[in-house]
Amino acid sequence: MRVEVTIDLGLVIDGVEHTAEFTWDMGNRPVPVRKDRIAFGEYTARVTRRQYKCADSGTLTDTPVELELWAAPTKATRRCRFTPQEVREVLAALPCVSDLHVTGTR
Repeated sequence: MRVEVTIDLGLVIDGVEHTAEFTWDMGNRPVPVRKDRIAFGEYTARVTRRQYKCADSGTLTDTPVELELWAAPTKATRRCRFTPQEVREVLAALPCVSDLHVTGTR
């Protein structure tokens, strides 16, 4: 299963709040629930929200369902003070992560 993930990095630099957005190929792992911890290499995040989406037409039996996860770094990860570039390097090294973007939003 492929999941769209957004991690609020908890970093505000020059008024810009940074996030990491990517597609995670979970394989056959169970879907994480709220408060579950996920280790993406040395970067550990906690699930804060999950949302299922499906197309407007058809029925659930014949419509692909997408899953979106929102997460935040754990307390221990925040203490490590990862920069956005370091987060990018950690996530980019993982074969299960694709379409990686570390962004800033105002």
